[in-house]
Amino acid sequence: MLSEADPDWKYCFCLHANETLNRLEHTPKLVVAAAEGYPASPRTGDVVVGLTAASRVEDVDLLCAGVADEDGSLVTAGGRVLNVVGRGPDVSTARARAYEALGHLSWPGMHHRTDIAAAVDAR
Repeated sequence: MLSEADPDWKYCFCLHANETLNRLEHTPKLVVAAAEGYPASPRTGDVVVGLTAASRVEDVDLLCAGVADEDGSLVTAGGRVLNVVGRGPDVSTARARAYEALGHLSWPGMHHRTDIAAAVDAR
């Protein structure tokens, strides 16, 4: 688990949305990273760490959802905190990239599904 907040999270937050959304020459796989207590009662105010490292994973985009800026740090502000999109020439590669990026992210109580596109990987 990472122990300190990324001071330059805003770098990750400023995705080139048009470029990202129009770039579908590769297979995308999206995994939601959720807050503790989601969906019934998500915990808020936890500092999200690891954004810089996660954003450096090849062919990964981080899409912010339930987040807020608190004193210059990105904090949880809803149930579905981040959407991690991995892209690749096939489902297996896209899935691996998304989960690699997720491995860099943390906040107290963070959780995500581990079975996204697993059936395709099992073939």
